[in-house]
Amino acid sequence: MRQIAPLLELSPSEWRKSLDVDLAAPFALARAAIPGMLQQGRGKIINIASMAGHLAFQNRAAYCATKAGLITLTKTITLEYGAPGIWCNAVAPGVVETR
Repeated sequence: MRQIAPLLELSPSEWRKSLDVDLAAPFALARAAIPGMLQQGRGKIINIASMAGHLAFQNRAAYCATKAGLITLTKTITLEYGAPGIWCNAVAPGVVETR
């Protein structure tokens, strides 16, 4: 999956793959886990976001958009399920330059 590309070079299938991996999967996992957490009266969900969800980076439209969505999903889960004892947090690492 190519995530580093100008918007006009990013194919719809590459965009969809980013949405599926970085946003739809955490949504599905939270939906699967929350009923059991409600039953036991507590639970914690940790999502792996990114500083790219707070900032815009050139040539990374799909990644930045999905991580911003994940940050908002995390906040929404906490607002909806925090009172019964389910906490949802996100870790947002910064950019790490690698080869």
